[in-house]
Amino acid sequence: MVSVNGGSEPFWRHNGQELFFVSPENWVMAVGVKAGGKFDAGLPTRRFELPRSNCGVRDECRAVDVTRDGRFLVSTANFAPAAPMRVITNWSSILNK
Repeated sequence: MVSVNGGSEPFWRHNGQELFFVSPENWVMAVGVKAGGKFDAGLPTRRFELPRSNCGVRDECRAVDVTRDGRFLVSTANFAPAAPMRVITNWSSILNK
């Protein structure tokens, strides 16, 4: 066990040296690990808090993943926007005026 208070949605850093999971408080947690003859895990540390989701069962809406270069991707598909979004087409023509 690598968590101290439970968790869900475990996923690995691509180099296999860190395990991430989502805590019951909705934080992305990180645990350094060493594999070999014996599995050794450090203490979990908080990375960042996820926005609250309205998708119900977490397994149906994977909320977070990590890229090969270590950046995190967070799904916002089921989160209400804070403000409306505006899309401006042909914006380069505005610059020439």
